[in-house]
Amino acid sequence: MSYENQEYQTHGKKYFMSSSGIHTAMILAAGFGSRMGDLTKRLPKPLLPLGDWTVIDIILMQLKRAGFSRIVINLHYRAEQIKKHLRERRIDDLELIFSEEMEILGTGGGIARAEPFFPDSDVLVLNSDILSDLSLTQFINFHQTKQSFASMAVWPSDNFKDYALVKFNRNFRLAGFCKRGIRDNSPYASGIYTGHQILSTSARKYLREKPSSVIETLYRPAMDDNRPIHIFIHDGFYIDLGTKNQYLDLCEKINNGIIDPKSFF
Repeated sequence: MSYENQEYQTHGKKYFMSSSGIHTAMILAAGFGSRMGDLTKRLPKPLLPLGDWTVIDIILMQLKRAGFSRIVINLHYRAEQIKKHLRERRIDDLELIFSEEMEILGTGGGIARAEPFFPDSDVLVLNSDILSDLSLTQFINFHQTKQSFASMAVWPSDNFKDYALVKFNRNFRLAGFCKRGIRDNSPYASGIYTGHQILSTSARKYLREKPSSVIETLYRPAMDDNRPIHIFIHDGFYIDLGTKNQYLDLCEKINNGIIDPKSFF
């Protein structure tokens, strides 16, 4: 496993291809994890333990199994802890590249800052606080078959009280976003964004290296421009680890043998 910091990146390096043809994945891991309360005062959210693994370990193993070997990880909060852990964990055959942020840039700005690490082709982007059994290969095939400008994975749900739901039509085209806590009476289907997205080179041109949300700076303007953005339905296992209670609930299930962390990869 090799490591690079942003200032040492060279464009002459060989990009490794997954079996599906996408070269690079990115894990968004720069956040403060403030909703986790005291759990993240001394430990960044990606390093929260799940049995013998951490959250980011499991995501990296999922990517390795899907055929990826080049992973960009953006960092800000407790960046050195994450780098130290990954050097010691040493998952073979993965090249890890760290895109460090002096100020936290959010989902939009973080992806834009990492652009020098990306090839001139599609990139898979994942949040670091979601666990699921989503098939990355099927997701990528869906995106490529649809010739999509960008694709989002969505878990079907009408839980508008806890989530800002994603709306989509019968052709699985993105139709908009609902405000959390407000019931939407439109005829569209809805679901929870799983934290998995595939962005084309053209889609990433909407982004700027400044604090911003990928929803506001890419998806909404791209919808206004009638770009083909598609929704991949994942109706399998999905766990949001965004809050302390959600994390502790998963830990309890792992400790009681109900869930095995290895089942995710």
